Amino acid sequence: MRLWRALAEIKEHMPSFEMEIQLPVNSSELAHDTLNMSGVNYELGPFLKMSAPDIWQSKSITEWPTNQNLFSSNILFLGLIPIDRHYFNFKTIDSFGFKESSKSLMNSLWSHERLIKSVGSDSVIKDVIIYKSKLGILGNLFMPIYKAIFKHRHNRLRAKYSK
Repeated sequence: MRLWRALAEIKEHMPSFEMEIQLPVNSSELAHDTLNMSGVNYELGPFLKMSAPDIWQSKSITEWPTNQNLFSSNILFLGLIPIDRHYFNFKTIDSFGFKESSKSLMNSLWSHERLIKSVGSDSVIKDVIIYKSKLGILGNLFMPIYKAIFKHRHNRLRAKYSK
């Protein structure tokens, strides 16, 4: 009986991590550059790309509605090979970030919170990720991959703004 209870607790545990980076750029400029699909794809590039219908490609995330399923996005490896399908749903959005509570073919929950804040003349981006894999505890195996993706995203931003 204890074993089953322990297994149930492990199954309910949702992996999570946080990453933060400070950049030498004004927070308004950083928000303008990153809170849109073009900015997302810049960060993911050149290895990954997220598709989006034209109407969402041309709008800032700050203009997207909340608390509704917006669209599905193919996550493409090298811009060609589908590796997952993401269904966007945002809980809150403001000028300097968002709280996303979406799902994908791999995850029954993908929670991504991004906050951009000013620190003097610099900006800090903080990403908080919580996910629940459809593969149960095997989903923990994706943690190093997800961390590497966000590290890559932050490195792309560092390269862009540290010139």
